[in-house]
Amino acid sequence: MKNRKKMITTALIVLVLLLGVGYATVSSVSLNINGTANAESKELQVFYDGVNSGTVSGKVTTISSPVKTREATFTVENMTLSETVTMTFEVKNYETDVNATLAAPSVTQNTNGDYFQVTTSCDKTTLNAGDTATITVNVKLIKTPVTDEAGSTTVTVAMSASPVA
Repeated sequence: MKNRKKMITTALIVLVLLLGVGYATVSSVSLNINGTANAESKELQVFYDGVNSGTVSGKVTTISSPVKTREATFTVENMTLSETVTMTFEVKNYETDVNATLAAPSVTQNTNGDYFQVTTSCDKTTLNAGDTATITVNVKLIKTPVTDEAGSTTVTVAMSASPVA
C-alpha cells in the first residue's frame, strides 16, 4: 500500500510538471515590433547676433543689421593711409543641446581690394550651446586713393559652424 501511494504521488507530480511544460509551450507569445523611426535633420542654429562696436566714428558709414544671419556687411570710407578700422560682431549658438565648431570667418566681399586690406579673427573655435563668440574684422587702407570711388569699400564677412563631433 505504501508503494502504491508513492507511485500515485510520483505520477501526480510528473503529470503536473508535464501539464505546466505543455501549457508554457502552447501559450508562448511572440512580440514583434514593426515601424520606422526617423530623425529629422535641421540647420545648425549659429548666427551673427549683432554689431558689438566700430572703433573709428565717421569711418564706418553703413552697417547691415546682422541678426540671425551668417553674413555681416559694412562700408568704410574717409580713411587716411595706413589707418585701420576695427569692427566686432557677436556670434551666438542658439542651439540648446548642440555645441558648434566655428570655422575661421571669411571675407566674401571687399569691393575695393586694391586699396583696402581686410583681416578677420574669432576669439573662440568651439561654441557651446547658448554661448557667444566675437568676430573681429580689421580694414586697413593700404594705398592712397586717387579717385572718390577708390576711397571707400564695402566688406562682407561670412561665418560658418558645424556640430562638434
